[in-house]
Amino acid sequence: MLKHRLPTGAALIALAILIAWLDQWIESKWSIRGLALAVAAAPLLTLAALELSTMLRAVGTRIPRGLAGASALAGFLTGAVSAMSSAGADTRFLITPLLALWLIVTLVCVSWHRRTEGALLGAAGAVLIFAYLGLIPAYFLVLRQHTTAWTLMSIILIVKSCDMGAYFTGRAIGRRKLIPWLSPGKTWEGLIGGVVVSAGVAALISWIGRSGGGSEWLAFPVSPIPALALGAALALIGQFGDLAASLFKRDSGLKDASATLPGLGGVLDVIDSLIFAAPAAHWLIVALG
Repeated sequence: MLKHRLPTGAALIALAILIAWLDQWIESKWSIRGLALAVAAAPLLTLAALELSTMLRAVGTRIPRGLAGASALAGFLTGAVSAMSSAGADTRFLITPLLALWLIVTLVCVSWHRRTEGALLGAAGAVLIFAYLGLIPAYFLVLRQHTTAWTLMSIILIVKSCDMGAYFTGRAIGRRKLIPWLSPGKTWEGLIGGVVVSAGVAALISWIGRSGGGSEWLAFPVSPIPALALGAALALIGQFGDLAASLFKRDSGLKDASATLPGLGGVLDVIDSLIFAAPAAHWLIVALG
């Protein structure tokens, strides 16, 4: 497992760095923030939606795969509208109509062949995907309007550091199970180790950013001491996101969302800890920065 996890993780890190650099380059040329991030996130969220639709069908929810993928994209687009409003364009009044419009589209799709059976669960599943894998992750675009792409990469690194810290700490000294009925592999020791690692990484990133020779790209919006609290909070929120995905997988009888990424499982297995961290990071930075 580890021999596949390390190279796959390294490849994803390299890809994330490339996307961040490209996003900053686009901003410097055309003053557009978040374009490369949005283009990269859209297919990932679509794949995650297809994985979640497999779980939904496993528990008897009739939802077409095309509708699942489109729901994630529609939610992400709605979140992008919110990002535009935070950047100065008053488009907030469009968010509720877009959500209502997609609910109408969903109801038409699940009853297209004059079938009422499963329509309620199908519509509920599509709206879940719309919010969970579209609207909420799009909050990274809101954050991007006020920070650099490197800050977003830093947030991702802080959250994922908890995953790595919890994994290795749990394997080394883990004894007391955290929630055995939901995630048997997680331990209290692992959780504490992950939180400590995330807090340390956040403080280190803040210190590096503030001593980075005045580079606007490297600047981190929180000073080192508050960054400790930021890292710990994001670690806990990220672990909640991981447990939420575990709840879906346990209900559907699946161990991993898919086998798309060697050693890591599916796309949802990789991004689950980041989903709720997106809005949390925005408001924590506003409070602490």
